[in-house]
Amino acid sequence: MKNISFKLIFRSWWRNKTFTIISILSLAVGIACVNLLAAFVIHEYNVEGDNPNRGHIVAVKRTYTNSGVENYTIPPTVVDQLSSHVPELDEACVVKYCFTVSHGKVGEHFFTDFNVLDVDTAFYRFFPQKVVRGSLEDALVGPDRVVLTESFARRLFGHSDPIGQMVQIFFRSFPREKRDGLLSFTVSAVIKDDYQAANRFDALLMAEPAQATTYFKLKENVSIAELQAKTEDLVLKSPSGQGTPMKYTFQSVQETCFDPALTTETKGLSTLLKTPNRNLLWIALFSAVLILMIACFNYINLSFSRVFKQLHSLHIQKLMGANPQLLSGQLFLDTFMTVGLGFLIAQLIQFDLLGVMSRIMSVQVPASFLYSSQVLPVTFGFILLLACIPALYMSRRLPEMSISSYNNFYRGKARQRIITTLAVVQFAISFVLIIGSFTLRQQLSLLQGNTENYRDLYSFSIGGEGRLTTLMGSLKERIALIPGVQAATTTIGSHPLQARMEDASYIDYCTMDNGDEDMMEVMNHKLLKGLPWKEAIARFPNPAYLNRTWADILFPDGEIPIGHSIKEIDPKFGEYLYSKEVDHLIAGVVEDYYWTHVVNSLEKPIGKGIITYTKDSYNLTVRIDPNHLSTALQQIYAEWDKLHPGDYLEHENLRERVLNNNKKLFELSDLLMMYSIISLLLTCFGLFGMSLYAIEQRTKEIGIRKVNGSTTWQIMTLLNRQFIGWISVAFGVAIPVVWLLLDRWMQNFVYRADFSIWVYILSLLLVTAITLLTVSWHSYRAASGNPVKALRDE
Repeated sequence: MKNISFKLIFRSWWRNKTFTIISILSLAVGIACVNLLAAFVIHEYNVEGDNPNRGHIVAVKRTYTNSGVENYTIPPTVVDQLSSHVPELDEACVVKYCFTVSHGKVGEHFFTDFNVLDVDTAFYRFFPQKVVRGSLEDALVGPDRVVLTESFARRLFGHSDPIGQMVQIFFRSFPREKRDGLLSFTVSAVIKDDYQAANRFDALLMAEPAQATTYFKLKENVSIAELQAKTEDLVLKSPSGQGTPMKYTFQSVQETCFDPALTTETKGLSTLLKTPNRNLLWIALFSAVLILMIACFNYINLSFSRVFKQLHSLHIQKLMGANPQLLSGQLFLDTFMTVGLGFLIAQLIQFDLLGVMSRIMSVQVPASFLYSSQVLPVTFGFILLLACIPALYMSRRLPEMSISSYNNFYRGKARQRIITTLAVVQFAISFVLIIGSFTLRQQLSLLQGNTENYRDLYSFSIGGEGRLTTLMGSLKERIALIPGVQAATTTIGSHPLQARMEDASYIDYCTMDNGDEDMMEVMNHKLLKGLPWKEAIARFPNPAYLNRTWADILFPDGEIPIGHSIKEIDPKFGEYLYSKEVDHLIAGVVEDYYWTHVVNSLEKPIGKGIITYTKDSYNLTVRIDPNHLSTALQQIYAEWDKLHPGDYLEHENLRERVLNNNKKLFELSDLLMMYSIISLLLTCFGLFGMSLYAIEQRTKEIGIRKVNGSTTWQIMTLLNRQFIGWISVAFGVAIPVVWLLLDRWMQNFVYRADFSIWVYILSLLLVTAITLLTVSWHSYRAASGNPVKALRDE
């Protein structure tokens, strides 16, 4: 009997193979998108997901009671205070991000872009690590040992054994740091990469950080919620009794990673910790749910096309003696197998999309995570939800249904209302995604246009080694005749001028840019008022140019006092200068420009900025003709090797740096674009099936109209009119929804793209064209066919 059921199911699939293939593929794409996004969200939100100590670790955050400034930097004396005042706390662990690291060296090869942590001996007890090679005990021998992650070790040493090898790390000179210069470390262990780890690092150094991020492990039978309730109003004075009292709060590791106060101003903590892009995750998940809705709507609509034939088959089986239990089991198995096959195909699609999603969201999710204990329960729940519920409904409803009841519902107005509603919602979702994607692209084009002054600019740096700063001037002279080098200037680059407040917090008063006599020309700064740059250098000992924002604040009447001291006009500026004896004289005003060091700068208002003159710098900024880029870079490095062989030099594209500082915007754009394409693809699947079904139901009507003289064009217009109506209603529904969403999102930007009606018109034309191309193929075949054959078959 089971074999007969399977034969009937496969026979039904074969008779309706078009609808079966479309519905399964549509479901598979929708399931793959949602399951993949669910895995990404779980991966990013479930910080320290595999750490057995996760529920017993808290991070300490302190708040200055007089200003509300928050940070996670805790001195050792306060750690002792907290241990004595809060009995629920057990062991402490101190972690510090080495933000003065510039570059490293293995043999004669330099490397950059890596994170180094200073940790104490408790780190491995708080955050267990899986050792791949070597021994963590050996890493505890002394401060000259280093532990590398597996990916970083492979990057440095390839497939050779790194244990016992020497790694050199350069630490820039900094007053509060004990390290300075290129120091050597021996590799003691290699640990497995943990992409869910709260602390992001490539290398671990064993040390006793003096003032850093502090974690506590709670004593047994103490929960994080209980600790937070008991210490909600914990305020402590400094051990010396001087200074501002601090409020101390305890957060779980996950809460710390998602803390809104976690910014670049928290002394590098945002680089130290895993900081998921919450908005991107929610938008991604929301988009995936919309895609799943389209896939499910396709499945429901296409299922209507099979129900009538299944009903005929069921009645035949009843006449042949099949009992209701057998029919229900067959229907349940049919629906369950359809959804199950969609899930199997979705697994293949997932692997193809995994790499794309990882690049778009800048998140490294290993393929094995899709089948981990964190994701599998969600996947199985998803299968049960999508497979069992429809299967139970179909298995109970169809065997009890007669042909007449089917005709009354599924072929009547009730079915038409359901089909129309689902189709309108499906089109509306496509409009929301497409209009949102186009508008986002338009906004990004505007923001990218504001970075044009950095186009073709490359900054060459030497890691801040003071003894080499004068060499940049020599390098500038040596590369002047290299083909492709259009202009060059020595610069220090954008850096904030910070002031330390009474409560020990820092504020950015303004941003400074320093360069030599060629800086204004090379950097394409637009002079609005004042003296030309080179004339100002010849006239004043320390000329300075304010950006438009600061000039509007200081001189609202627009009169610029050329030659006057900025310190006289703005005394606070003089207080915050590193060299207070330097007197900067106003030489002019330049147009606002984005700074290379500011994260998410395209969303933020431009603050106060100043450009000053300096002769010696450790950066060289070069404008290079893109047609000669490769050869020019090679020759610049060759000149550097002649000038100072064996020393470090690197370069970066300044425009790419600014854009990378705003990568979350481009991630969102790419994500919406991908899902817009998928939504259109799924919509085409659904339209193909629905149009075929609609034409099959009207075969007799088409034949009669052809016999009575209707032309092919008239019949095609009649058949397509229904879909055009759905598009019109969906467009009217989508406009206010997408308008509200985009208006709220655009509030984040200082510079906003102008409203363009063409974005909406283009979206309407695109969806309409795709719809007509999809359904017109069926319409044309039906309208151009032989009416006699259509009437005979009917």
